[in-house]
Amino acid sequence: MREKKRNENFNKNKHGKQDERGVGRERAKAHEVKNRNESMEVELYITDFTDMGQGIGKMTEENAAEHRELAGLTIFVSGAYPKDRVRASIVKIKKNYAIAETLEIIEESPHREKEFCPHADECGGCTFCGYSYEGELAIKSKQVRDKLERLGGLEAPTVRDIISIGTTSVRPTAYRNKAEFAVGIDGSVGFYGSKSHRVFDCRECKLQMPSAMAAAAALRKYIAEVKPFIYDRKRGKGLLRGMVVKTAAGTGEVMVIIVATAVELPQAQLLADLMDEYIFEVGFELKSLIVNVNKTKESTVLGEKCVTLAGKPTILERSGELCFEISPLAFYQVNPAGMEKLYGKVMEYAGLTGNETVFDLYCGVGTIGIFAAREMQRKAEEKSVALEMQREAAEKSAVQETQREAAKKSAALVNMEKDVAGSGGVEAKRDLQLADIKSVSMAKAMAGTGGATEDEAKRGLREACAGTEYFGTETVGAVSDKGADGIESADKAPVRTMIGEALVNAEKDVVGSSGVEAKRDLQLADIKSVSMAKAMAGTGGATEDEAKRGLREACAGTVYGIESVKGAVLDANRNAVINGIVNVRYFSGKAETEIFKLTEGFTDRFGEELSPVSPDVIIVDPPRAGCDSTLLYAAAKAAPKRIIYVSCDSGTLARDIKLLSQLGYAFEEATPVDMFSGTGHVETVVLLSKVQN
Repeated sequence: MREKKRNENFNKNKHGKQDERGVGRERAKAHEVKNRNESMEVELYITDFTDMGQGIGKMTEENAAEHRELAGLTIFVSGAYPKDRVRASIVKIKKNYAIAETLEIIEESPHREKEFCPHADECGGCTFCGYSYEGELAIKSKQVRDKLERLGGLEAPTVRDIISIGTTSVRPTAYRNKAEFAVGIDGSVGFYGSKSHRVFDCRECKLQMPSAMAAAAALRKYIAEVKPFIYDRKRGKGLLRGMVVKTAAGTGEVMVIIVATAVELPQAQLLADLMDEYIFEVGFELKSLIVNVNKTKESTVLGEKCVTLAGKPTILERSGELCFEISPLAFYQVNPAGMEKLYGKVMEYAGLTGNETVFDLYCGVGTIGIFAAREMQRKAEEKSVALEMQREAAEKSAVQETQREAAKKSAALVNMEKDVAGSGGVEAKRDLQLADIKSVSMAKAMAGTGGATEDEAKRGLREACAGTEYFGTETVGAVSDKGADGIESADKAPVRTMIGEALVNAEKDVVGSSGVEAKRDLQLADIKSVSMAKAMAGTGGATEDEAKRGLREACAGTVYGIESVKGAVLDANRNAVINGIVNVRYFSGKAETEIFKLTEGFTDRFGEELSPVSPDVIIVDPPRAGCDSTLLYAAAKAAPKRIIYVSCDSGTLARDIKLLSQLGYAFEEATPVDMFSGTGHVETVVLLSKVQN
C-alpha cells in the first residue's frame, strides 16, 4: 500500500495534479512512449503562430478523446501555418506544452503560397517563406497586440495598422544592409542551418542585398584558391571564422569585415582584389576592408579589435538629407527604407515643437537623436520664418502709419507757413520752406528706413528741425519774432508751441516705433535666446545664411545621446558634425548610469561642470533583451512628458511597458513597423505619457 501511494505522489509531482481521468498517468505513459522512440501522431488544426515560426495546434474532437494526455496542453507545430489542418508527430511533451512536427498537410491555409527561397528547408531564417505577405502582416500585428495584453497587462490596447515597406501585397526583398556569413570546414560560405551549427552553402538569399552575396562569392573563390586554415568550432583552432558585410544603400559603399583569430591573412591582396571585382560587378563599390580579431571560443560573431586592411575605416550612408558614418562595430538599422518610416513615427510620437530637451538612450551611431535634432531645427526655422514675417508686417505697418503722420504734420506746417508768412516777411517764409523740405528727412527718420537706430532717429530729427527759430536753434538770417524791445509777440508764441509739441510727439513716435531693434529684442526675449537676438539684429555683420543658422542653433532644443559602445559614440559625434547638427551631445556609458548623471549634474572628464538636465522626451531603442529595470526607474524619475519606446521584441517590450505603467506612465498607442519582412521579427514604436499627479 505504501509503495502504491509513493508512486502516485511521484506521478503527481512530475506530471501535475491528477484528476479523475488520470491525466498524470497518461502523460507519464506518453513520456515512456517517447523514451521508446515510438511516435504519437495526431491531427491538428492550426489556430495561431509564434514569432519563432511555429504554428499553435488544437486537436480535433476525435483526437482529443483518443489522446487525453495532451488535453489542456499548448502544442507547437513546426512546418504549419494558421488555418492549416495537419497530421503531426508529437516529439516532446512538457508539463504545459508539447512539440510536434508536421508530417502531412491535410488542408492548406488560404494564405499558403509557393516558397520564395530555395534554402527554406535548411535555413529557417525566413519564417513566412511559404505564406502571403498580407497574411504575414496580419499575424505580426496580432502578435504585438496579444503580447501587450498577455504580458503587458493592457486591456484592449490601441495598436495602429502595421507600416509596411512598399505595398501590403508585395513582400520587400533584398532589403538587408548587413549580412553575417559563417564559414564551414569544407569551405562553404553561408548561414547556420535551423537549430544547428552546420553551415550550409548559400548562393542565393532573397533578403540580402546583391553586394553581400557578391562578397560571399568572392570569399568562396578566395578559400578555393588560397585554402586558408578554417576555424573549427569544436576544437577551437583555425584562422578564418566568418565574414560580415555592411552596405550603405544610399551611397553604394560597401564594408567587408573578415572575422579571424589573427590579423595576418594569407594573400590579403588577392582577397582585396576579389572583393573589389565581385562587388563592383553588381553595382556597388568596396570602400572598406577590415579584419576583426575574435579569439574567443564563444559563438559571438565579432571581437573588439578591428584593423583596416584596405580603404577607410568607415562607410558613409545617406538617409534623406542626412548622412551617417558606419564603423565595423556600430549598430545601424538593417532596413534603410524601413528606418525612415520607423523614425518618422518616432518623431510623430515625440511631438517636438523645436525647443525640447531629448534623451536618446541606446543611441548607437546617433541616428534617432540626429533625426530629432534636425526635426527641432526645422521647427526652429519655421518659427524664425514666422517671426520674420511678423517683423516685416510690423515694420510695414509702422512705415505706413509714420508716413500718414508725416503727411499730416507736413500739411500742418504748410498751414503754419501761410500764417507766419503773412506777418514774418520773406526771410521767415524762406526758413519755413526750408523746414518744410527738411520735414521729409524727419519723415524718413520716423519711418525707420535704412535700419535707423534710436540715436540715428533723434539725430535725424535734430537735423530736420535745425535752422529755424521755431525749434530753439539760432540760424543766421532768421527773422526773430520778438519785437524791438525783445518782447515776444503774443500771436507768434502759440505757433512755436504748436510746432515744437508736434515735433516732440513725432520724436516720441519715432523712438517708440523705430524700432526694428526694440521689436526684435522683445520678440527674442520671449524665446530667451542671445544667439537668435544677434542673428536677427544682424550684429557682427552676419549674412542671411549665418543669421538663419544662428536662429536654428538658438531656437532648437538639445539632444543628449547615451551609448555603451565607445566606437559608436565617436561615430555619433562625427555624424553630428557631418550633418551640421550642433544641438546634440553624446556620452559613453551604460544608459542606466549616465541618465542619473545628466539629471543630477556632474563634472565631466575635461573638468566642465554640467548643470542638471530635465528631459521633455526620452527615446529608448534597446537591444532585443529590452531595458534594464534600473534604467526604467531612472527614466521615470527624470519625469519626461513622453517616453518613446522602440523595440525589436514585442515580448520584452510588453514586460517593460508593464513596469513603466507602475511607475506613472500610461500606454497611449503602438505602431508595428515591418522592418524584417519574411522573418518572424517585427519592430514596434510605443508612445507613453506621464500620468498627472
